[in-house]
Amino acid sequence: MGHVLFTKAVLAGASRKVPAAILAPLAVLPEFQHQGVGRALIEHGASLLAASGVQLLFVLGHPGYYTRCGFVPAFPFGLRAPYPIVPEEAWMVRPLVPDVLGTVTGVIACPESMAKPEYWRE
Repeated sequence: MGHVLFTKAVLAGASRKVPAAILAPLAVLPEFQHQGVGRALIEHGASLLAASGVQLLFVLGHPGYYTRCGFVPAFPFGLRAPYPIVPEEAWMVRPLVPDVLGTVTGVIACPESMAKPEYWRE
């Protein structure tokens, strides 16, 4: 029906270590879209990540969809992507613990497999 992948990430330049992850990709077969499958995958994954100590979950995606899943634009909080994002609103973050947003700033450093500029276009 669907698939989601979460990848460990580091918030470089932060004043303290903040465990983070990136959600990418999320895919749902067309015949199962608009039935809550994607959201269920995100919620289950976010729950497992939070239980493992991850505090921030990032995604580059459509704001109209991901804001319904608890994500907010990351740039206003000083949380930047490794490459320029257009539109900026497409770079989003979801806090997995209370009161973490606004306490740290930095740039996401991702694994080499995700570090190509062409992967960072909405």
